[in-house]
Amino acid sequence: MLRPKTRIPAVLAFFLAAVFLVAALSGCGAKNKAKALLKINELKKMVLLVPPAMENQNTCGESFSGVFKATLSSGAKGVVFVTDPTLAGIFSFDPASITGPAPGQALLAQARAGGFNAICLGRFSGPFITQKKTGLYGFRKVRKVGEVLCSLWIYDTLTGAKILDLSLSRETVLDETWPGQALEVLACPEDVLTDLAEDAADQAFEALSELPWSCQVLSVDGETVTLSAGADAGLTTYITLNVHSRGEEMPGKKGRVYLVPGAKSATVRVTSVSEKTATAQLLSGNPVNPGDWVFLKK
Repeated sequence: MLRPKTRIPAVLAFFLAAVFLVAALSGCGAKNKAKALLKINELKKMVLLVPPAMENQNTCGESFSGVFKATLSSGAKGVVFVTDPTLAGIFSFDPASITGPAPGQALLAQARAGGFNAICLGRFSGPFITQKKTGLYGFRKVRKVGEVLCSLWIYDTLTGAKILDLSLSRETVLDETWPGQALEVLACPEDVLTDLAEDAADQAFEALSELPWSCQVLSVDGETVTLSAGADAGLTTYITLNVHSRGEEMPGKKGRVYLVPGAKSATVRVTSVSEKTATAQLLSGNPVNPGDWVFLKK
């Protein structure tokens, strides 16, 4: 005996189709959010590297600078050092000028707008020739010793605070034939320079690991926000970020001025990304203004 065909009422069929569609879209949204969460861990802090200044133009300084840059470029996950001649050239050799009053803040603002979280400056000095006693007590000899010095400063572009103030030195006993050499061509052993450069780089990475990731609002068009960070910094679509007001300026010693970010004012979600910048959409909160700070949503 043949059974009659079961027919689903049109209304029920439409309802089931709508349920399946919503479920599919929700699944896509969940996948996108999951991908965004994974990408948050891949965000990179961009650091403007000003080439180390050298008090004496010699082979030691040039060798140190090369090893230092190479060590930083191969460095730690989550930090990218960039040499930008257009920006690096505006910073003075004296690091105090960076955190000075108005001119210092203007320079920091340029770095922030360029997407940089920090500025790294260095100075290499030496070799300096001194005489020191070396060897075991009772059997010490006076030897000529060459000493090289490295100073490193890192500034947080968001607040203007110095997060690393480092001075390192290395010594090497010179060959007895040194008096016949000119100081300008005196070569420092490669292993000494490598050790000095790697030590400086390690401490730079350690200091930067404590610096929170951030970027800045460049412009606002209605509820669309342009950010100073892009694909180079690891930003991708669907990442949700918190916006904080610009905050206040706090006076420091010797005329220095520091910025303190204000309270959270809005939440935005990244909708498109280019190499250097990103576009985000306002999700909630107060209107966003150019110059506001942007942090990861916790």
